[in-house]
Amino acid sequence: MIKRHSLFLLMFLGFGLQSIFAQVTAASYELVYNEKEKQFDVYLVVLEGSAQTTRHRVQFNSQISLVVPTGTTLEIVKNHNPFQDNQQYKGTVPLIWELVKPLIAPSPSPKSDFYAVRPVLFPSSFYNDVSQGDKIKLFTFKAVTDMPEEVRLYNNGVDPGPEVNGMLGRDFNNGFCMGGPAQLYKKMD
Repeated sequence: MIKRHSLFLLMFLGFGLQSIFAQVTAASYELVYNEKEKQFDVYLVVLEGSAQTTRHRVQFNSQISLVVPTGTTLEIVKNHNPFQDNQQYKGTVPLIWELVKPLIAPSPSPKSDFYAVRPVLFPSSFYNDVSQGDKIKLFTFKAVTDMPEEVRLYNNGVDPGPEVNGMLGRDFNNGFCMGGPAQLYKKMD
């Protein structure tokens, strides 16, 4: 029979180990315009949790959506994170973030075009260790527009969703999955 103090010690160690190997539980995106380079950087912001194990650091399906003035063209010019084959922290080739065919001037928002960017998941890509508060640059893109101040992230629950007539069933909601299929995206306040 286990003594009471031994049981408490085992519970304490169990909770301690769980926090050491915790998973990211909430994340968001941040869009930063670089005036000098005339480019935008997209960052992952870890809002809650951390990830140190290979299993918890792997990139799963995600989507980053952008709303731009109609007629704007986008081009991803550099990929930054996560890294392909980075299970042992030796990856040097960034995952590819790819543009999905845009929705141009849909009737619910005729002055805007909608772009989605998704990760190419093969080969598997892994982040280095991440912790709450980290900002990780994912990719850089150029937007050919006279109004860079109007380029912004899609606003989940505010911008027209796939059920709205004229959106053609296209879902531009931002989403982020890391370490498994659970949705971790949460809009920053």
